[in-house]
Amino acid sequence: MTTPKPATVHTQQANAPRDLGMDDRDIDRARQGLIAQHPTGVLEGPLGVAWDASRHDYVVDGAQPDTVHPSLWRQA
Repeated sequence: MTTPKPATVHTQQANAPRDLGMDDRDIDRARQGLIAQHPTGVLEGPLGVAWDASRHDYVVDGAQPDTVHPSLWRQA
């Protein structure tokens, strides 16, 4: 994976927190549609691993990059 470049001033200004739905309505709707979580987060098929949820741990563990709007990162 390549190292991301920093956000431009334009991107930082566009992503500056403002009233863009920082409430929990969308998160509540997403949870309402959740049927189940896989116990290990790893789905395997005949050719090997098809999905590994731990590859997305950076969303939870890492700091939000300034290239992503806060409301989008929060929902990720």
